[in-house]
Amino acid sequence: LGLTVRQPFCRICPMLALHAVFRKIGLLRLVKNSKPRCDKCGLCAKVCPMDIREIHTEMEKRDVTFEDCTLCGRCVEFCPDKDVLQLKYLGFPVFSASPAYFKKRNKAQKLWEKANLAALRKRRAEAGKAET
Repeated sequence: LGLTVRQPFCRICPMLALHAVFRKIGLLRLVKNSKPRCDKCGLCAKVCPMDIREIHTEMEKRDVTFEDCTLCGRCVEFCPDKDVLQLKYLGFPVFSASPAYFKKRNKAQKLWEKANLAALRKRRAEAGKAET
């Protein structure tokens, strides 16, 4: 079922209906200022844990808080374009996309991956020594 339908279990979970009601009256919003700046890279859609592709494709609406959106902010975190995506609380920006944060996060991620790779190689070497 998961191969043919996006988020199949989210469609039958009662939390989605409850979340949809509170989304309409919620104080936190995901806003997209895409007209002049969005370069259509698609990173926001790729990193969304709820697999919401419309964040990337929507160009008309400013409020892009979709019904499945949990407002986790990963799309804002991964957006490399300045102020294209913002999380707003009562209309005030709480977290905005920025190239500086994007570069800092990518650098930290590369260091983390390098450390993980080194640890994995060390474990494999130790496992190889233990077998002999």
